Amino acid sequence: WDDTLQYLETDYETHEVIVSGGDPFVLPPEALDYLIGRIKSIKHIKLIRISTRLPVVFPEGLNEEHFKVIERYSPLWIVIHVNHPREVTDAFIDVVSNLRKRGSIIISQTVLLRAVNDCPQVLLKLFETLVYCGVKPYYLFQLDEVRGTLHFKVRLERGVEIMRILR
Repeated sequence: WDDTLQYLETDYETHEVIVSGGDPFVLPPEALDYLIGRIKSIKHIKLIRISTRLPVVFPEGLNEEHFKVIERYSPLWIVIHVNHPREVTDAFIDVVSNLRKRGSIIISQTVLLRAVNDCPQVLLKLFETLVYCGVKPYYLFQLDEVRGTLHFKVRLERGVEIMRILR
């Protein structure tokens, strides 16, 4: 972290930082506090985005100490990776509510997945459900072609067709 943070301190063209990789919210609150605090102290960094899937897969992993860190450095942009309406559980909604109360701006990213959410009705339900609980749907990604995931790939033409229907 220190090498990256030192680089960011001298790179005046960087105005936004995305904290990702693994999941930042699995860090102990003290480590999250250190990392976000260091980034926030860099005057030319104007925006911090935290990318997470924890509210979906392990909502109880975010505890009161995590929420205090979020509140201390708000506003922070929280990008939640959510792919299907069934992932929007009561526990998910509680975490979103708590993040919003602490001053976070919450958006979502979704990966278009064959036989999971490659249906306009499924995506519409997901996006509307997210909006109702205070999450702005932001990205719909085509799948990265990574070994072991190609069976989830949706043809680009189908993705464009789904977007046309959703609009």
